[in-house]
Amino acid sequence: MGRIVALGENAPGLKIGQRVGIGWNSSSCMHCHTCLDGDQHLCVNAGRTIIGRHGAFANRVRVHWVWAIPVPDALESSAVGSLLCGGITVFYPLLHFGIKPTQRVGVVGIGGLSHIALKFLRAWGCEVTAFSSSESKHAEALQLGAHRVVSSRDKAACILSVRRLSQCHWYRFA
Repeated sequence: MGRIVALGENAPGLKIGQRVGIGWNSSSCMHCHTCLDGDQHLCVNAGRTIIGRHGAFANRVRVHWVWAIPVPDALESSAVGSLLCGGITVFYPLLHFGIKPTQRVGVVGIGGLSHIALKFLRAWGCEVTAFSSSESKHAEALQLGAHRVVSSRDKAACILSVRRLSQCHWYRFA
């Protein structure tokens, strides 16, 4: 998260002083089929923000304008930061697979990215079932947005839940 201090000639929609955030990627080729389809984050030539380059934890970092995501000043950096990397990892499949608010979705494993998935799916309007092998995470999964939680160690409960969710989409965030 930071403010733009310099811009190239062709950076539409951005201005000096504007607050922006950068996720996992800081560049992409912008000419391959994947980039032209709007899936720049899947470009095989994408430049990473931290890995394989100097300056990721510096006071300033250079990025292609596409990767500088405008962030309203009213939002807390601590709340926005995780959405710039983990958030797109979770949200992109919802768009890619056409998940509709009326669908039932199962999330296997509660922790890390699945925390974001539970919140997104609930906000999206989906009926969400969380599967966890840890009884201690059941209350947490409900608090994060699951409508129900099933113990993945309970074979009978899993079979019933899978039958109920047989026409739904499954995501495993590890």
